[in-house]
Amino acid sequence: MSKTETELNKIRGEIARLGEQRGEVAEAPIPRSEAEALIAAVVETLAEDPGLDPAPLGLRNGTFNGDELQKMLERPIVLLALFPDAIKAYLIAQYEKAIGKTKPGLPAAERRKRLAEIDAKIFELEVEEERLVEQLLADGVDVTRRPEADARAVLGLVDGPARPREATA
Repeated sequence: MSKTETELNKIRGEIARLGEQRGEVAEAPIPRSEAEALIAAVVETLAEDPGLDPAPLGLRNGTFNGDELQKMLERPIVLLALFPDAIKAYLIAQYEKAIGKTKPGLPAAERRKRLAEIDAKIFELEVEEERLVEQLLADGVDVTRRPEADARAVLGLVDGPARPREATA
């Protein structure tokens, strides 16, 4: 194996490692404080206006319709209107149960910044990878490009910022 092939393998290994790291950052549970804020915002918004229309109950014209009341009370949204604090506490408990002992990830702003840093580093390595692939091909070595390589790196479009990637596990 030539020095260039060894260097290419090393870069591909680093790209793979960074891809795994990116997946871990992207897929880590949100911090509890962010979960609480999101849950509170959704529950409070829905509790303020659960979209329950009293018109079918017949209250305006004095003809009460108990069947319509039963239908309304069967809708889960009623629970949000009646017990928003209990629903929030339940959802926070479900968050805690879902993440278990998993360490929460970075807050949203830090997460976006870290993902951008990883993407930029991966792109930088992919540009170098393509340079080595082209060199090996020119030397007559049978080498393939990674299908998941950023097309901008393969095409030599290296002036733009790295675009966000989809999370990979």
